Amino acid sequence: MESEQIQVMQVIINGIILLIYFFMLLTNFKMVRETKGMAQEAIITREQAYRPEVIAYIREENEFLYFHVQNIGARPALNIHIQIKNYFYNTEHEGNSEQHEAFFKQIPGTTRDVEKDISLLAPNQDIESYMGFREYIVQKNLNVNRTLQITYFNYEEELYTEEYTLSLNDFARKAHFKEDNLEVIANELKKIKEKINK
Repeated sequence: MESEQIQVMQVIINGIILLIYFFMLLTNFKMVRETKGMAQEAIITREQAYRPEVIAYIREENEFLYFHVQNIGARPALNIHIQIKNYFYNTEHEGNSEQHEAFFKQIPGTTRDVEKDISLLAPNQDIESYMGFREYIVQKNLNVNRTLQITYFNYEEELYTEEYTLSLNDFARKAHFKEDNLEVIANELKKIKEKINK
């Protein structure tokens, strides 16, 4: 009887030790998996921090629009290719082949698709091209979106591709001053001057 109790106790103790060992093994497995995940995230973060990143956008300055390309990344971008499907109407590039060809080239076999090749953009380097007067361009392109695709490489010849939509809707507002607005302002100033003189 006593030997049976000892055997039962040994089985229970061995079972408890086995459970403890199993939970320790499970905990170690989870820690190894989490450590691998953190190491992978660190690699991705480092790659993102030390890569080129080329963006293209339209900016406004004093009622004029400019097409702007910039490398905002930490490394140089090589062999940049920009392609815009169905380029915006009413820009300075349109009908002005000298200005147009200085920046964009028309894609052969298309009517309005354009492309731009840039061999190198250093970090924080940018180029831009004058598009024209904001109001005239926006009139023809309101609520119109254009697809822009940028491809480029780093020194290790890794390919990066960005694709997004360009829109001129953010620039759709009335001009700061128009001739009829100036007349209204002049009349209001005249009224104020008359009130002051009384």
